[in-house]
Amino acid sequence: YDRTIRLWQLPDDLWSQEAAGIVEPQCTTLTGHAGSVRALAAVTSHFIASAAYDRSVRWWDVTSQSLITTWNGHARYVNCIASLSYSVVVSGSDDRTIRMWDSRSSGCIAEWRGHAGAVSALTVTADGDVLSGGSDRAIRVWDPRTGSTRAALNGHQRSVFALAFEEKRNTLYSGAYDDTVICWQQR
Repeated sequence: YDRTIRLWQLPDDLWSQEAAGIVEPQCTTLTGHAGSVRALAAVTSHFIASAAYDRSVRWWDVTSQSLITTWNGHARYVNCIASLSYSVVVSGSDDRTIRMWDSRSSGCIAEWRGHAGAVSALTVTADGDVLSGGSDRAIRVWDPRTGSTRAALNGHQRSVFALAFEEKRNTLYSGAYDDTVICWQQR
């Protein structure tokens, strides 16, 4: 809730047995959000994007440790963010929308509507489809080129708050407040 982003410089041998014990990595703090930072997306090794309760999405250069741009457009809290490409991210909000932002342009390049409640989770498939989950208990599969819903997955009894896509098995995992994790496999 401190409205900051921490960049941790971890030692290369952090996971080796020789590094067992207390590790004191270097830490840099990025500031700029006026509300709690809710999600981060590693876009490339040089850029990250952040989503926050101040209703903004921010694009950061981690090499220079500086803010590149701030995008506003969501009417309510921004809960989640995912990287679609080296210059494009998508964000989901309590305002029931998903917005697509392009760092090469002046901001929002698309807005998608389809959820009946807050959008609380996002991930991207290997093929570039965007998957979203929300308080309406639904998971939607979006075509980012058209902004249309390819499919809606229903199976949870409460809000979906976590999504992870595993590329090798072409599998989506979803977690919800109904205390379940569902494994969705394409056949």
